[in-house]
Amino acid sequence: MARRSSIKDDLLNAPFGKPVSKERLCDADDCEELGEHRAPKSKQQLNEYYWFCIKHIQEYNKSWNFYEGMTPGEIESHRKADTTWQRPTWNTRSGKVGQASLGADSVADPLGILGNEADIARVKREHLYKSLTGVQKRGLDLLNLEAPCTAEEVKKAYKEMVKRYHPDLNQDDPDAEERLKEINEAFAALKKGIH
Repeated sequence: MARRSSIKDDLLNAPFGKPVSKERLCDADDCEELGEHRAPKSKQQLNEYYWFCIKHIQEYNKSWNFYEGMTPGEIESHRKADTTWQRPTWNTRSGKVGQASLGADSVADPLGILGNEADIARVKREHLYKSLTGVQKRGLDLLNLEAPCTAEEVKKAYKEMVKRYHPDLNQDDPDAEERLKEINEAFAALKKGIH
């Protein structure tokens, strides 16, 4: 009685779930061993196989060169096409695929999941704000600024605050000098961290 192959053996040795007969002989000339190892017939017939024994599959693999006869440019082109499974790709940043546009404006987004430019800018500001030190955050608050801001904006806000809270202009305010020190500290911290 012939040994019946197990389901596990069939699945491990089968291409795409098709059971493999344990009785298949090696496709090499004059070989009587079982053909248990598959190899593609050619680079044009990758889904059609020879079945070899271990000795002949090793010989076949040593001689197999998929890129044989191709120029370096053809090899690179084929390699790039393989990274996308031979499917065409396009730059989505340009917003054009044929006549279609993949920009946020071309997609119906009634729930606002994709966000718009204002939302994206807000998220960037929040992210930047979280990365600031406590002194820098306090500096932004004191100078009434939002991150990100330029050095020019920081300088302009600093000058306005100095003019408004300078002790010489606020002689009857006992806290004016302390407030100016805080403004100076905020300006120094922001000069280092905000660009």
